[in-house]
Amino acid sequence: MPPSPGQPAFQVPRGSALADLIDAANVGGPRCIDGPVGAGKTEALVLRAAALIASGVPGSAILVLLPDREAVARFETRLTPWLDGSHAAPRCRTYYGLAQGAVRELWDDLAPSAGFSATAARTLPRLLTYETAQAMMYGIAAPRIAQGQFEGLSIRPQRLVSQLLDGLNRAATGGYPLDQVERRLAAAWPGEPARLRHYAQAAACMQAFRARCLDRGAVDVSLAVELFHHEVVERPDRRQALLGGVEHLLADNLEESVPVAQRLLGHLAGQARSTLLVRDTDAGHRIFLGADPLGAAELCAALGPSLKLSRRRDQDPTGAFAAWALLSLSRDPSAAVQDPASRAVEPTPSQRPDRDDALARTALRGAVEAPDRRAMIEAAADAVANELSGGLAAAQLAIVAPYVDGVLRFALDAALASRGIRLRTHRRHLPLRESPWVRAGLSLVALVEPELGLPEPFALAEALATALPAIDPVRSARLVRALYDRESGVLAAAEGLDARDRARIGPAAVEAYEGLRTWIGREGATGGEARPTFDPSDRPSGSTRLEQRLTALVAAMASWRPPAAGEAAAFASLIEAAAEFRAAAPVLEQRPGAWAADFKRLVLQGLVSVRAPEPDDGDENAVLLAPAQTYLVEDQRHAVQLWLDAASPDWWSPPYQPLTNAWVLSPRWPEAQIWTRAIDREQRDQVLARLVAGLARRAETGIWVLACLGEAGELPLEGPLWRRVRDLAGDGLRSTADAREGGS
Repeated sequence: MPPSPGQPAFQVPRGSALADLIDAANVGGPRCIDGPVGAGKTEALVLRAAALIASGVPGSAILVLLPDREAVARFETRLTPWLDGSHAAPRCRTYYGLAQGAVRELWDDLAPSAGFSATAARTLPRLLTYETAQAMMYGIAAPRIAQGQFEGLSIRPQRLVSQLLDGLNRAATGGYPLDQVERRLAAAWPGEPARLRHYAQAAACMQAFRARCLDRGAVDVSLAVELFHHEVVERPDRRQALLGGVEHLLADNLEESVPVAQRLLGHLAGQARSTLLVRDTDAGHRIFLGADPLGAAELCAALGPSLKLSRRRDQDPTGAFAAWALLSLSRDPSAAVQDPASRAVEPTPSQRPDRDDALARTALRGAVEAPDRRAMIEAAADAVANELSGGLAAAQLAIVAPYVDGVLRFALDAALASRGIRLRTHRRHLPLRESPWVRAGLSLVALVEPELGLPEPFALAEALATALPAIDPVRSARLVRALYDRESGVLAAAEGLDARDRARIGPAAVEAYEGLRTWIGREGATGGEARPTFDPSDRPSGSTRLEQRLTALVAAMASWRPPAAGEAAAFASLIEAAAEFRAAAPVLEQRPGAWAADFKRLVLQGLVSVRAPEPDDGDENAVLLAPAQTYLVEDQRHAVQLWLDAASPDWWSPPYQPLTNAWVLSPRWPEAQIWTRAIDREQRDQVLARLVAGLARRAETGIWVLACLGEAGELPLEGPLWRRVRDLAGDGLRSTADAREGGS
């Protein structure tokens, strides 16, 4: 074991098999570590990396493959205390980061043989972000939608675009040709013929997108993965040239990896001096993102016997609850994790324990049934207050729901605030338009940048109320109605207010309004030129006038009404997105000089969804609210969780995705197999079982489950999750009236 500057969170028994795997002297064949959440698998991987570094292995010879950038950041943070500054850290990467890096590094070799135009092959590739890829796909799909294509699909354009990109990604991560997407979907579809036409229209959009990329040298994630897999990983000469220096291979969350990533790991495991792969046996929550948990199990089996870690169930009621979920919520109790296409089953002790309802019940701190949504939210707030009074800190509590929208967030925030409790919200890809500061910034900048399109009165009123002190929505509406000329985009002086409006608006609001007018006048006079009062390093290199205007507005807003940290970060994301969009403009087919207006339109349509913190993000002394899937993907963990809307079928029903199917587009799916109702139901049950078990594993102490049975005039809700929880709770089930009396 390497010397530690601090006590590790995970203690490894000396002389154990796990200690042997961690020890740098162990450079034998590849091995896997299996186990549930909390068994110490990731900590063992960190210790293995530290041991290699301490033994003198250069960081460049160690590759750590992780599922996403957040996991990379967490791993690097945990490894840092073990590094003394004299050694280089290992290469911590995602598969997608490796793919994009390979495209950049080997572009001169890849471009001519991969079908790029001669012009594109002579220039550097333009790597598209998810946002700029959405913009390119929208430019292809929007005219077709206007012509009547995709008629009959009840889906917003931004959702349609994301599903078209999903089809591209499925083919790339599955390792099969793009033209198979339509064929796979059509062969499995048992419904009305109109859907087959939609599949063909989707395929045409995807092929047009790919053709445009090849013509212009644009590389989105799907094309980067396709090039990396077929032109590098599957070619030994190029794979050796790029990754031949990898002597020690480490990988975490193998169950969350896609098939082509597993193929890469198989190749590298064959060449590396040592390999250690870590797999969570009851996870695999990224199935909708292309993950292949069964492939991870097969890869581990091919590498030899795995070292299995576990948590003691007799002392772990939430672990027992997870086991109960895998059994109780699965239609086939003999197989908690099952692939519907191949019917391949991977039984492990953690997935097939003896059912122990009594122990699982001890993890259930409360099961509360409410007649309506408002009562459920009040009951959740009462439960939070009860836990805080029992000694827990707000940061130890998390509220999860199948979906988190603005209405739920607002209602929960108000209920908790009335009890003196703060709430912070975490959503993985928050559309920029959901930030009022982003909407305000676009409206205000449009007053000095007419090419953006002048703001509508309601949008400008919201901007004034958001950005200026002493101005609420009522005052801002009066100001805009009296002083804004929509045709010219001019805000008149406050002198134009009549006495009645001036009295109702108040002197403080009038002063703030005039401060905005002063900024508009000054900004308009500069023509968007950079001024020495702003640090040039704050602006993207080669920034355009829009980015300069937005940067200037940030400074002005800070002097009017300083935004919270999350609000400022959202605005910074807007400026970053503008820079990315502008850089990609040559490949997006924008009209000359119209990229800024197109960018604003796409932001307001919700297509630009750069990860932006929510207004109160970063407040550690607050209860967390997150969608269930996001909570799992981000690997959040708390002492106590509260599950909302447990009676809703949304826990069990996948999102409406008529143009894609996570299982049918898996390379495991037999192309002749029809997607039957039985398979659909079986798969929903398995996903629900994994979801609930994954959440339970991440609750250290216990779980509250709260259900809303419906609103007035609606049929009572009773989804499969609530039916099982209600049976488990038995006499412990309480109504909202009971919940307010005695806590847990």
